[in-house]
Amino acid sequence: RTPNRYQRDALCLAGDIADTLYGVKLCLQAFRKKFRRVFYVPGNHDLWIRPGLNDDEEAKFPDSIAKFVAMHQLCDEIGCEMTPAEVCEGVFVCPTYGWYAPTFDHHDPKPGSVRFDKFCKWPVDHNEAWKIFHAWNEPRVRLIGSTDVPKRYKKTRQRDCVTFGHFLPRKEL
Repeated sequence: RTPNRYQRDALCLAGDIADTLYGVKLCLQAFRKKFRRVFYVPGNHDLWIRPGLNDDEEAKFPDSIAKFVAMHQLCDEIGCEMTPAEVCEGVFVCPTYGWYAPTFDHHDPKPGSVRFDKFCKWPVDHNEAWKIFHAWNEPRVRLIGSTDVPKRYKKTRQRDCVTFGHFLPRKEL
């Protein structure tokens, strides 16, 4: 095995890599050493704020959104990506954010009655958290299809987009 085996490749990590910010950092740093590009989107476990751990995340983050923002900052610092980017001419990777929506399971007789991930804290009702992530996706996805693409994106005629996320985008999946 050669140490530079994946240096020309991009890796998409779809969350649940650790339940502390420090654990996320260690994982992302390890992959960043191996791959040219590392794209990441947090899963539910990544956004946990567990009481009683030595990492003091409970004091650092008032809620899981604050931890999510810290993950963006961490990725910027270590060279990983949580935002859309062109990986080769005309091909974009777009990490998509998501969360449980109470109406997602149409077989559930009481949508929203079960609280998923009690270690997550939200600045809104837990049944409304998905709306925050959905709102963040809209402008990012529109940007890739736009004719007014920032300079960092090449202005090619054809654009292909690879999306990935932690949560399923459609009920039938």
